[in-house]
Formats: sequence, structure tokens, C-alpha cells
Amino acid sequence: EGSDDPPPVTLALRGFGMITGKVTSKGEPQGGVTITDTQKGSVAQVAIARTNDDGTFTLSKVAEGTHVLNAMQMKGMSANSTSATVEVTAGQTANVAIDIPVGTITVAVTVKPLAGAKLDAAQVFLLRGAVVATTAKQLNDTFGSGGMAGMKFWFGDGKPQPTFDEVVPNDYSVCGIPITGNMMDPTFSQRLQEPVELLKVYCKPLH
Repeated sequence: EGSDDPPPVTLALRGFGMITGKVTSKGEPQGGVTITDTQKGSVAQVAIARTNDDGTFTLSKVAEGTHVLNAMQMKGMSANSTSATVEVTAGQTANVAIDIPVGTITVAVTVKPLAGAKLDAAQVFLLRGAVVATTAKQLNDTFGSGGMAGMKFWFGDGKPQPTFDEVVPNDYSVCGIPITGNMMDPTFSQRLQEPVELLKVYCKPLH
């Protein structure tokens, strides 16, 4: 409100390039892997592709700049993930090779409620490096930097605890989102996706 003109606005238009790549594991091409592309430093816009049977993928219209690619291999209700960083130049094609690492370590996670709390299920993430997050929104922001190594669901008392197989030696964080409610209820599942800044997250470091 007022009588003065606002300061001038400058919009810098970015050119577009292309990203092509191939996903492998143990030297073999991996088909059906989900590739998510985010520009480094921003998670506001995400492009998604899926690898072909020969492991190749193409992102045809990508803004110039530094991009983080996450390769997520779903196995039922769990996922293995790795990432790569690629620099995109306008008018050119950037090629990237992504290898999903396979180690020999098993990480067994025990999920239990805080004293007096009700816990029906949990989503558990294995993340590279030190992650300090207390909400699901803060946790989502770490995915854009390529930190996720794996994801599992725990479905409550009497069900198997989350176990991450074939983990390579590194510093990790294990983060869990506690869920109180029926995940089989579509209305409840939809509600879980909406207030991500309100969903609690609990993280612990792991070497």
C-alpha cells in the first residue's frame, strides 16, 4: 500500500539442456528404477523419469545449472537409493552413470513408541551423513541433496522390524516417521501427505 512505484523486477530466463544416463548395480543394467531430478539448492520443482529395461533414461528438458539425481529402486514396500550430481549446460546433453552400491552390512532397526505413546506403524529412512530433522518437511528437504540410501515401512506390533541389507560402510542417520492410524484407509493416507511440516521425525546417528 502506498503511492510509490515498486522497485523494478528482473526475471532471468534460463536455457534448457538434456540429461541422459544409465543405472547399474553389480555391473548389470537396472530397469524400472525411478529417477527424480531436483536443481541443487531447491526442492520446489521435481522432474521424474524411469529407466528402460537396459537401464537407460532421458530427461529431455532440464534447466541449466547443477542438478541432483536420485535413483530409487523399489522392492515391494522398501527402496534402495543412491544419487549423482550433474552439471547441465543450455543446448547440450549431459551424460551420467549411476551405480547403485551393494555392500555386505545389514542394518537392523528396532522401532518402539515413546513412553505412553500409541504407535501403529512407521516409515523408516536410512540417510547418508548426519541428518538433523524434526519434521517430515525438513526430512524431505534432505532428499534433494541426494542423501537417501533406503526406505522401509514397519506395520506395527508383531510385524517384522525394518532391516536394510547390502549396506556399504559409511556414516548414516536412521530417521523414522511415527504413524498413528490405519494406513489402509485412503482418507488417512491422504491426510499423511498434506501437513508434512507437522509430522514428527526422530533421527539417530549410525556408523
